[in-house]
Amino acid sequence: YLFLGEFLTINQWLGVSILIFGGAFLLHGSMGGSHFFAFPAVLRIGDLFNKKRAIFYELLLLLSMLCFGLSSIFDKIVLERIDIATFIFVLGIFLFINHLVMYAVVMGSISKIPANVDKLGWLIVLIAFLTVLSRLTYSQALSMEEVSLVIPLKQSSILVSTILGGKVFKEKKLLQRTIIALLMLGGVWLLVR
Repeated sequence: YLFLGEFLTINQWLGVSILIFGGAFLLHGSMGGSHFFAFPAVLRIGDLFNKKRAIFYELLLLLSMLCFGLSSIFDKIVLERIDIATFIFVLGIFLFINHLVMYAVVMGSISKIPANVDKLGWLIVLIAFLTVLSRLTYSQALSMEEVSLVIPLKQSSILVSTILGGKVFKEKKLLQRTIIALLMLGGVWLLVR
């Protein structure tokens, strides 16, 4: 809307609002009632200063959302100039270099990578395949449609992550989170219809 001049209808703005509030309620369920974005903790200014770890966690999430949004806009700009295969190939190279640098900084040396990869086996291959497939389908959709329509659909994966992640990791309040995720899918539906 701001950078690419895409137009949003009233229903799309309603969908955006549902997604924002749904995300806030999901955060509320994960951190408890005393953190910064929780309702009604938002109204208690003291919570801003009492829960330093929760605030740091949420600032990281906000930074992540900002970076993801900006990268999606840049993805769209780049995909208007180059083909999808080139985009995924170049993106893969840069991500590989970034991961090597981050691994070297965090672990102190990239020589520890083979030992850790051996422990994961075919799980790494499955993750790589799903990642490439995800990037390919996302890039194709983004090259064909507006960012404001593609990104909410991509983020509707939150329902799958909520249900599967909740089951696998035995998270609390799974039913409540699933209902919120379904409401967020309603927001996505308003955005793309």
